[in-house]
Amino acid sequence: MRVKRRSLTASVLTALAFIPVLSVASDTSAPYVSWLGGCWLSESGKALEVWDMATPDYAFGYHTMTHEEDIVFFEQMRISPVDGKTTFFAYPNGVGPSPFPAVKWSEDSITFANEAHDYPQKITYRMDGELLKATISKMDGSQPNGWTFKRCD
Repeated sequence: MRVKRRSLTASVLTALAFIPVLSVASDTSAPYVSWLGGCWLSESGKALEVWDMATPDYAFGYHTMTHEEDIVFFEQMRISPVDGKTTFFAYPNGVGPSPFPAVKWSEDSITFANEAHDYPQKITYRMDGELLKATISKMDGSQPNGWTFKRCD
């Protein structure tokens, strides 16, 4: 299936408005990842990730990958507190959610993990100067895939 980027972006943003949001106490030990907010484009220009920092407890995002001018993959994402734990929820191609609780963090990085998930099992975001680096892998770090993003103009 080939979907044009412009129409998919509007569809993803509309769908994000209807994702149920849990109202629970936030994990006060995990930082608010405000540095993740905004528009990020990969060095190749083929991956785009956009994060809206809705409130100090909630972040909503989407990721698209293109081949030529067509969207070949999209994922909706949410970071929100569940049972007192900051959790990343993935909805690849609109299917999900798959929860990944935060397991490690600092002022400029955060790692989420779910050992029971097939792939990925670990998701890491970290700032490297002005660049955002995202990596997915198995729990032991095998089968890594990564992206380096710069802020969109």
